[in-house]
Amino acid sequence: FFSQAMVSKAEEDYSVLSEFKEALANGEITFFLQPQCRSSNGCIVGAEALARWVKPDGRMVAPISFIPTLEQYGFIPDLDRYVWEQVCRWSKQACDKGLPLVPVSVNISPVDIFTFDVPAFFEELVAKYEIPKEAIKLEITESAYSEGSDKVRSTVQRFRDNGFVVLMDDFGSGFSSLNMLKELNVDIIKLDAFFMRMNKNNERKGMHIIESVVNMAKTMAMPVIVEGVETIEHRDYLMDLGIRFIQGYYFYKPMPSADFEQLISTEMNVDPDGFVFKANEEFGIREFLNDTVYTDS
Repeated sequence: FFSQAMVSKAEEDYSVLSEFKEALANGEITFFLQPQCRSSNGCIVGAEALARWVKPDGRMVAPISFIPTLEQYGFIPDLDRYVWEQVCRWSKQACDKGLPLVPVSVNISPVDIFTFDVPAFFEELVAKYEIPKEAIKLEITESAYSEGSDKVRSTVQRFRDNGFVVLMDDFGSGFSSLNMLKELNVDIIKLDAFFMRMNKNNERKGMHIIESVVNMAKTMAMPVIVEGVETIEHRDYLMDLGIRFIQGYYFYKPMPSADFEQLISTEMNVDPDGFVFKANEEFGIREFLNDTVYTDS
């Protein structure tokens, strides 16, 4: 039923859209980088680019107050294309400064995939800024995959055929399965640490969910990044599960690109090996009886 609140909401939405267009034109939209680290020592192996809206007076517009509106009205492609180009430009500038190559992952919305030719757009970007494809990683949410769209599947395949690394974001939030991973053949999966922040009544259940997802990924010989890790207890638990890479406040908060540059300019802060992963080994029951045999499992 109609209510006055609906009018107020519509007015707020149109105000956000109008201000957003001006923000793009005025350069108020930028990105922060959140490092992805090796869990054992905190060395940086990559980063995720996160869109930020900074007003001329320095005030930050919270993502939750404008991104859902952009999604609702189909303006996410405008935001994404702008951020992708900024990231590629920054990557070129960082390379020219002699900084180590740290791959940055950018988010791709399902709306992007159905709106324009995203693989072709990235081909143009890396050619325009003369950066290696290893400098950019592409994150697509699991919800996009689980829709079962041939368009999404073909897009992922084109990315990988073209030499880009593809991550499945928010793995475990939908209908994750070995079959999905097998069909899509992504390179890396990202798991949210939300399951570790449940209340005391179901925290143990959340831990079991993470363990199951991690074992599923190991079976497919696929690296896992857990994001949203905030405490040393969570870090230690994930390391016990064999998680090699984490992202979250435990090591670093999202930061402006200038701060990130300063961080990676110190050689000891960066792991040049990147995402190296060892899958579970296969072994038989007899091996359990032999105390000289050791496996990660």
